[in-house]
Amino acid sequence: MVASILLFAAGVAAVTWTFTSSVAASVPAQFGAVFLGLLGALSAAAALLRNDCSTELPSCTDRSSFSWHHYGHDIAGVLVMLLLVAVPLVVAEAFHADPRWHALVWPSRVAGWLATTGLLLYLLTDSSLTHDQGLLQRASMLPAALWLMLVAWALRRGELP
Repeated sequence: MVASILLFAAGVAAVTWTFTSSVAASVPAQFGAVFLGLLGALSAAAALLRNDCSTELPSCTDRSSFSWHHYGHDIAGVLVMLLLVAVPLVVAEAFHADPRWHALVWPSRVAGWLATTGLLLYLLTDSSLTHDQGLLQRASMLPAALWLMLVAWALRRGELP
């Protein structure tokens, strides 16, 4: 799992670099580049800072304290989830400001709103109703991850899909 998250972070770093050099300079593009960079860095941090134990387990919730890296992982994870919602919406505005990338405006907006909906469903679902909150958490972020793959593909090709 650590390796896959680190690969995701490396992929986001590559998208960030290509995005910065491919999309016309605008305020939304600057925010998009910063948010993408933060997404990559915080994803790497979440991968490297491990939880002491799963807080879904009763043996873990009975603990009175956790290590600093447990809290660091949780904070980085929350920020990653928020960025996976925000990045497609911000980048949609950057694509809107650059006529060459107009075809990616609506896919970006749809991915952002689907990620927002998924995050809200994850947050509003009572953990006692599901046996695997982790699966629900990852499924809620799938639209943004698929969107990142689309953007990476389009940026790599230097043309629209």
